[in-house]
Amino acid sequence: MKTLVLKKIVMPVAAITLGIAGAFSTNAMNASSKTLVNQQGYRFLSAQDPCHAEIMCRTEIGDVCKFGSSTLWGKVNPTSLNCPVPLYKIPNN
Repeated sequence: MKTLVLKKIVMPVAAITLGIAGAFSTNAMNASSKTLVNQQGYRFLSAQDPCHAEIMCRTEIGDVCKFGSSTLWGKVNPTSLNCPVPLYKIPNN
């Protein structure tokens, strides 16, 4: 009788509990693995200087990073010749 209760009730409940706990821990791990960093902001000046360095911005979504009236963009990697990455203003604390 005890074996029957163990097989039919306790084991499925334990499996469901472990599954739910695994799902929550995986979701928390994915949310914390996104790297939010400050990056150099660049603006377009001319064809000879398409990514002119200006000020530091951040990757976390917020107000658009600007230098004067120019929107600043980031590079995918430091050696890139174009600046397609949207950047956002670092808030003043």
